[in-house]
Amino acid sequence: MLTARNGGSRGLLGGSLDHDGKSLPFAAAKDTLVGQWTSSTALLPRLAIVARPDAPAWSGLWLPDRWPRQWEPLSVTRTPSSIRLDAGAFRVSATLSQDQLTGQLTQTGTTVAWTARRLPDHVDL
Repeated sequence: MLTARNGGSRGLLGGSLDHDGKSLPFAAAKDTLVGQWTSSTALLPRLAIVARPDAPAWSGLWLPDRWPRQWEPLSVTRTPSSIRLDAGAFRVSATLSQDQLTGQLTQTGTTVAWTARRLPDHVDL
């Protein structure tokens, strides 16, 4: 049986896992990069970032316009200090702070300021 509760901080979950008469500590943390994002930039209005448990990296998808027709692949690279998003035709270099990405979008040599906010989850940890 898994017994868990809010770990005292937003995004943390902790408790114990009881299995075969043994109680093991359990802890989980929310990856704030993972989720759906929206930005005010028409070039990159909506994106989704996922982290698969069987892969060491993140991957993403983006919608080319506000009317969802088809998701396009988005390369996601995360370093300790930055996030890089690459869709081929454009690139974003940003920093992550809570539920906000802030940085620059570059397309064919032109660079503009770019921000995005993470959409709320349906489960609040």
